[in-house]
Amino acid sequence: MGASVWYSVLIVASLVYCSGAKPASNEDQTNIVGGHIAKQGEIPYQVSLRSYSSYTYSRGHFCGGTILDKRHVVTAAHCAIHITNYTDYYVALGSNKLTNSKALKKFAISKVTYHNGFSYSTLSNDIAIIKLKKPIRFNKNIKPKKIATRVPKQDTKCIISGWGTWNYGDHVIHDELKAATVLISNMTQCRANYSDRVDPLTMICAGLVEGGVDSCQGDSGGPMICNGQLSGIVSWGRGCAFRYYPGVYTNAYHYRDWLKKHGVKVKEADENGSEEEENDAAEEEEEDDNEEEEMVGKDMLPAVMMRNIAEQYIPNKY
Repeated sequence: MGASVWYSVLIVASLVYCSGAKPASNEDQTNIVGGHIAKQGEIPYQVSLRSYSSYTYSRGHFCGGTILDKRHVVTAAHCAIHITNYTDYYVALGSNKLTNSKALKKFAISKVTYHNGFSYSTLSNDIAIIKLKKPIRFNKNIKPKKIATRVPKQDTKCIISGWGTWNYGDHVIHDELKAATVLISNMTQCRANYSDRVDPLTMICAGLVEGGVDSCQGDSGGPMICNGQLSGIVSWGRGCAFRYYPGVYTNAYHYRDWLKKHGVKVKEADENGSEEEENDAAEEEEEDDNEEEEMVGKDMLPAVMMRNIAEQYIPNKY
């Protein structure tokens, strides 16, 4: 994000700069910096949010997301807020490569719900649910992740992943999925470095003190897995893998009840983070169209236009 805060769309091996939920275009995305190329089936819960209108080498990829159950994917609100015409977008999963048309499965979108407390100026409540028109069939390459049953402690090792850029300032969306290990940061220090812009209740900081590993442009909305559970959603940060500036993630645990309210099957996990098997016979509960939900409005500006947060919010301290 350079001198400003970017919305993460790609994962960079330094979770420092995880903000950016826009189409795979310049500064608004985040990619994984550091880390390794993920093998097929290694990150089966990862999805790619795509636009038919920008079907280039990146196959229209603009953000990441995580499979929660057969009908729901969770991502960042700043990624989903610009999805105003559902037929222009789709969710891709099942392949670690953006261009792998054989293994890749496409799913049409039937509904988008983002938190009604979401704010572009603060990136608070940066979470959204995407409901698919048809249920997902799970296999070795396609599996759901359970929402965290607790907030990860400081220094917990977590896995981030995405197709974002590999270096800060790079504008290339990569074909292969990348994954990296980061550590949960000290919240007090993280808040101090970000001038108290980090909400300790709804956000989590993760990365490496020395930098070098983080999410980056193009990784926004993607997963941060801690103890086998979805603990964070790539949200924002300063630059990518910058020293002293870890990536900032939406605290998934804090939104368990909100996810349940909007139809997601939030199940408990044991202390080791192992997950229950999906009940194929479980009925899909239809959501009431009159529910109090914050739906994407046609008058909303595309997220790609809501690029960087003014540098004044995050002074250059180092």
